[in-house]
Amino acid sequence: MLETIREFALERLEESGGADDLRRRHSSFFLRFAEVLKDEAPSEGSMRAESELGNIRAALGWAVESDRTLALGLASALRPFWDYSGRNREAQRWLDRAWTEEAPPELRKRALRARAASAVVFRDARKLAELSEQRLQLATATGDLSEAGAALNGLAIAAQFEGDFARARRLYESAGEHASSAGDRQRAANVLANLGMLARIEGDFGEARRIFMADLETRRAEGSDPDVAWALQQLGETALEEGSLAEAAVLFHEALEIVTRIGFRGAVPAVLAGAAAVASAAGNAAEAALLIGAAEEIGEVGRGKDNVLTEEPFWHRAVQATRESLGLDRFEELRQSGCELPEDRAIELALSCLD
Repeated sequence: MLETIREFALERLEESGGADDLRRRHSSFFLRFAEVLKDEAPSEGSMRAESELGNIRAALGWAVESDRTLALGLASALRPFWDYSGRNREAQRWLDRAWTEEAPPELRKRALRARAASAVVFRDARKLAELSEQRLQLATATGDLSEAGAALNGLAIAAQFEGDFARARRLYESAGEHASSAGDRQRAANVLANLGMLARIEGDFGEARRIFMADLETRRAEGSDPDVAWALQQLGETALEEGSLAEAAVLFHEALEIVTRIGFRGAVPAVLAGAAAVASAAGNAAEAALLIGAAEEIGEVGRGKDNVLTEEPFWHRAVQATRESLGLDRFEELRQSGCELPEDRAIELALSCLD
């Protein structure tokens, strides 16, 4: 009945000629709403955005067809929500559809940042390089040294995805110099952490550990729970590479407790993957297979949708070892069951495997 009334009201509104103006005001309201949310604590802002998701999608749907600058502003302002809720695929779709060169430079910078972040999540090196080049050109044209450093960081990540580690290191170092010259401590710290990941990929686990330990200390001092969880995750993955299984379990356990407490769904797949690797190495193959499936489903690793998990050697080792331990048929059966696990049950299983 309510849907019928809604459709009737929309038809009458269309007939009156006021629908377009009302939809513009609706979309503009949610742009202001999103701008306020991005300055709130991520967990609180994410909950508020979640409660209005239907309205947000309606606003974006109208704006991408009628006012792409408005749509780009809304989709970009929602980046904390996209990241926090794990809706990276949806973010990518809206940002790509809304893109317009007619938007003001500052809005294009923000939108390019958000689009590049999605390319990182899905490990799209080609798209990331293209977007980072656009960012660098725009930053250079506007004299934005900090943004230029961020663009160089994006180019470094793209080179790392492509396996060109020497070029990645040069670009990271240049990005760090730009960030330091601009006095941007946050971006300088992010670049240093990326150098830690590069060191781990290259097998220099001691250097990776040194960087991530310092990063964790900094993040704890700043009191940023999402950043603390990320640093714990990186240290856990480094411990796995070093064969320190017990230490990895402790680090992943704390990371998972944090992301669960603050509702940071976007970080859940990587920690589940770490728990799967611990379970596999400890001989708990059935639990490992379930967690592999859960991590894939939540993180969109499977079904041709790569993300950053596919880069990590520990992930490939865990999948291979678990498959060999169980046999292909049993492994696939349990992995599919893991894909169907509710997220809260997958988290409970992971925590029990890490205890």
